[in-house]
Amino acid sequence: MKSKNTILLVGILAVLVLVYLGVSYMGGDSRSKSFRDVLVDIEKDAVTRVEIDGGGNTTTLSGGPDDWTVHLSDGSTKPAKPGSINSMLSSLSSIEPSRIASRSEDKWADFQVDTSGTQVKVFEGNDEVLDIIIGRFGLEGQRSFYTYVRLADENDTYVANNFMSMSVSADPNSYRENEVLRVTKDSLTNISFDYPEGAFSLVKSDGKWFVDNVPADSANTASYISGLSLVTSRSFTASSGSPVQTVSFGFSNQEDLTVTLDGNDVLSSSHNEHEFFSDSTVTHKIFKEKSYFMK
Repeated sequence: MKSKNTILLVGILAVLVLVYLGVSYMGGDSRSKSFRDVLVDIEKDAVTRVEIDGGGNTTTLSGGPDDWTVHLSDGSTKPAKPGSINSMLSSLSSIEPSRIASRSEDKWADFQVDTSGTQVKVFEGNDEVLDIIIGRFGLEGQRSFYTYVRLADENDTYVANNFMSMSVSADPNSYRENEVLRVTKDSLTNISFDYPEGAFSLVKSDGKWFVDNVPADSANTASYISGLSLVTSRSFTASSGSPVQTVSFGFSNQEDLTVTLDGNDVLSSSHNEHEFFSDSTVTHKIFKEKSYFMK
């Protein structure tokens, strides 16, 4: 009797083992087909090209890892800001699927993972390593957020928690070098203003600033210089005319910097020789009248 029970138990154990093996080997494959644990698998330093299409813009970035170019719609190219591209690639790499929102193509429009979304293609050399569509952004409560995403060649729409769709912009201006001026106040020694109506200078002596040898208003001067520590703009434009106003900055430990303004209010800067800007806020920040510095 005991031998029969033993045989029965062995038989049951054998069946359980077979079931376990079936789940482990066949069930695992089924899981991978039904739910992707990984959607984005890119090596940032190996990326050589990114194509972003969305919101009426098509942006192409090429180069890498520290020397990038932005291709503009008019066929021209501009040097890109590596930090902006590295940030964008890091955001892409952070996409992790938490659940499937839908498996139906009929739901693509609801989640904006159709043509209304942002399509991103990433290449490593000639190999396309990612083709993903970034869709609608959503909030849960005050601190949790998510974005719907879909691999371009698949039907499934995923929810990617803690990923912001806005972190991957299709606007080429998001990746262009947008610094107009960067001034280190401690090494700044003089500032020269050259306007059609006349010229004047600010000179630092014994820690104090003077306007044409007259003590300057310390509060206004300090505010002006502090405001120039980093001046940026995304109001890019084309070169237009010859300079009519110039401000030059002299330093104790670096070459002078010059910002010019032409008759059409287009700014150019020796700090960023590849771009021109049309930005009234930046113009007002840099180009001051002599009376501003007078007590």
